[in-house]
Amino acid sequence: MNHAKLSCKEIYEYLAEFLDHALPSNQQDVMETHLEHCPCCKHYLDNYRETLILGKAACCNKMNPPPPAPDALINAILAARQKGLEDGSDESSPSE
Repeated sequence: MNHAKLSCKEIYEYLAEFLDHALPSNQQDVMETHLEHCPCCKHYLDNYRETLILGKAACCNKMNPPPPAPDALINAILAARQKGLEDGSDESSPSE
């Protein structure tokens, strides 16, 4: 990493380490300076943080799961699938 100036690509490459404060302090400072002056990278950082929050929440069951599919929908899908098997057109098989 060039300590004097970072490209946006380098910001993206070191973002995880930056957020974990795993970079040497001089590199951390250079990244902070870049982020202060680059709205695109700041936006990317904000989205990255939000993605991490949502990913952790989903894995920790902090988000409400979607409601179950209605029985009528499940039965219709199963019936269509069974009809396809009986007709010999198994849609789950790769086409040749």
